[in-house]
Amino acid sequence: MELFNLKENGLWIELAKSEMLIYGALELGGRLILVNDQFRKIYQCNPLTDDHVLFQDLFLLEEQQRIEQEFKLLELNPQKGLNHVLTSKLEDGQLFSVHWEFRMYRNANTLKPVISAIGYPLSRNKAVKFALSGVAHHFEIIFEKNPDILVVMDRNYNIVRLNPSAKNFFSKGNVDVPTKGMNLMSLKNRYNIDLMILLNSLSEIKESFSQTQALQINEEFYTVYFASSDQFISFLMKDVTESKLNLRKLKDAQLNLRQLLDNSLDTVIYFNANLVVTYFNYEAAKNFQTMDGELLSEGVDIRSFLPEEFKFLMSEFDEIVQKGKRISKDVFIVNRWLRVNVYPIKDQELGNFQFALTASDVTNIKEMQRQLEIQNESLKKINWRHSHELRAPLSNILGLIQLLEGSSHIEKADFDALLDGLKRSSEQLDVVIHEIVNETYSSIG
Repeated sequence: MELFNLKENGLWIELAKSEMLIYGALELGGRLILVNDQFRKIYQCNPLTDDHVLFQDLFLLEEQQRIEQEFKLLELNPQKGLNHVLTSKLEDGQLFSVHWEFRMYRNANTLKPVISAIGYPLSRNKAVKFALSGVAHHFEIIFEKNPDILVVMDRNYNIVRLNPSAKNFFSKGNVDVPTKGMNLMSLKNRYNIDLMILLNSLSEIKESFSQTQALQINEEFYTVYFASSDQFISFLMKDVTESKLNLRKLKDAQLNLRQLLDNSLDTVIYFNANLVVTYFNYEAAKNFQTMDGELLSEGVDIRSFLPEEFKFLMSEFDEIVQKGKRISKDVFIVNRWLRVNVYPIKDQELGNFQFALTASDVTNIKEMQRQLEIQNESLKKINWRHSHELRAPLSNILGLIQLLEGSSHIEKADFDALLDGLKRSSEQLDVVIHEIVNETYSSIG
């Protein structure tokens, strides 16, 4: 008995790939181990998911006992092999006969005996028809459930097939719902007259063809796919109204954005992953040019137009493009401060990423920051004077007042001395207050 590795043997690979042969490997008792695609399609079983399927159970009851007996004979005489025609009843009730050849092998891994079953359908047409029936069923579901309008006609525009979406479409404005055999051109009405004109123009095309047309019916938009043979004309109409309106809104939004950018006082430049300029606004056109005086334009390399103060971007472009890195930096150029930002943006129309370079004048902001820094320094000085220079005369005054309040009888000389101290401390306090007030007004104004 030959050794046979079920998964690696070249015979198994060839049989598994065959579209016209039915192949299965089974144990001596008939339990299926492996089957090819044709076996699974015809007998609706898969030993990989159900390991209790017996080969003999797939056939008519009167043949099952004979199969078991033949397997026992094969076990006794493995070199002989067996040939039998076996019949099954399929799900649709039809009988399906297959000529089977059985051979005994020994599994190369387990050394257990294995029966190899190769089946040839007696009717090739029946086998092909069965194999295609599943595909046809799926296409039938797609045809009936498709929200798009699907119609098949003969060359005289008599309807052969149409799906529910097509019935609904062509019944608008008509009393009768279109049916098989009805002439599509008889359904002319104001709603679909444009489609009829289009179909009529196709009647002069005698050879096979396929083409796509855009069609507007009132306020609705369709994409129509046509295909024709020597016998039939079919078409699919896809409602693209919502997509059209969304695209129109997107283009309007892009136009509005362009107008805003063109009137902006900020510099705006778009460039792609190859660093090629794809858009720039008026402010960018005024401020960017090469050393030779070449003006900025679409399609040029942005690096050629960067002023010296922007050269810090040169080393950053790789990470900007490859990693989507965002950059923000303030640079001083021609007596003004610019805030330079570079960041990725998604192109909604093309679906890919572009990059934006913007430069905003922040000179006023920088000046305000400088003024705030000066005011902060002044406030620090005022705080220091308050804690040192202002506290000294104020403390003297408070101390002298306590001395006066604590003495019921005081000599004139002592009283004069205390009064003189109060006067000098008050004058000192007045000077310090005036200086603080002046410094405060100076820092603000």
